[in-house]
Amino acid sequence: MHTENPFSQGIPEESVKGKLDNIFSTPQESSFIESGHGAFDSVNSREKTLTAKEQYENLTKRNTNFIFFFGKPAAGKSHMMASLIHYMKTCDLGDLIISKNNRRDAHLLVQDMFESMHNGTYLNRTASQIGGTEPPTEIDLIFKPKDSRLPVMKFTFLEMSGENLELVQVRNDNLQSGKLPDTIETYLNCPNLKLSFFLLAGHEEAQRDGQVIDSFLDYLIQKDDKFDRYRYLLAITKWDTYRGEFKNSVEEFVDKFMPHIYQRLIKEGTINALINYSLGIFQKIQSNGIYTDVLVKADNDKASRLTEWMYQHITGKSLIPKPSFGIRIRRFLGI
Repeated sequence: MHTENPFSQGIPEESVKGKLDNIFSTPQESSFIESGHGAFDSVNSREKTLTAKEQYENLTKRNTNFIFFFGKPAAGKSHMMASLIHYMKTCDLGDLIISKNNRRDAHLLVQDMFESMHNGTYLNRTASQIGGTEPPTEIDLIFKPKDSRLPVMKFTFLEMSGENLELVQVRNDNLQSGKLPDTIETYLNCPNLKLSFFLLAGHEEAQRDGQVIDSFLDYLIQKDDKFDRYRYLLAITKWDTYRGEFKNSVEEFVDKFMPHIYQRLIKEGTINALINYSLGIFQKIQSNGIYTDVLVKADNDKASRLTEWMYQHITGKSLIPKPSFGIRIRRFLGI
């Protein structure tokens, strides 16, 4: 059954549910080490090598919903996370709790995100660690709605460098092998993991970004056809700086500049959401003779819609309260 998607401007959303088959039951050795949180803490480790099966068990028993952000370097992954965390922490729909189980690097990253949004400045790029010797940074979050009748949403943002994600695309210079690092592969290989994908592409290099996203989707499907049933959100980022003819229709923009992605994810209705996204309105501020772009107004509308989509997808409930019958009647009558 199809339902209306709040982002897709009429593109249908297909609800996909069901338990996936466990197809990775064979233990394999891994370089990951065990810690007090999950299977990936290399800071406070017990120096115990885990098998693949143990890693998967550690991930699934946490009962969280992993959000995998995919995009090239500078596509806006960290900034989207920052705007979502900031919105959920400051909105009147509920309270965002930063899990005490987060590693130190995750706590520091969240602090940087809050500071960045408060000061209106850009975040530093995620450090590149080509080869994947360090796992993605996990940010465990809990959103507790103000309406006590609504369920709590537990989710985990996966933050990783765009350089490592780009490795999924084969290049002639042998710098990119067409395989993601093992530290990222663990999440994709884990059976029955609750996982959703946010695919980010900047409008400036939409065609090139689309090719990398297409390589990633090929990579997933060749790995396991279960990924055909997963949920994807495609975001065209930095939309506040786009001045082209498709300013009022992100769907037409994707059809024009990312035609393969459009056919693959949008036209066939296999994507759950399509959105143009920006942090908000920036202005150039001069200080000591140097001009700096400063965020003067956050785009809470986009963050609100993404939060609602995430909440509906994860909990099956709507976070936005529906108007009462009396209010709907008054609106209908224009009074």
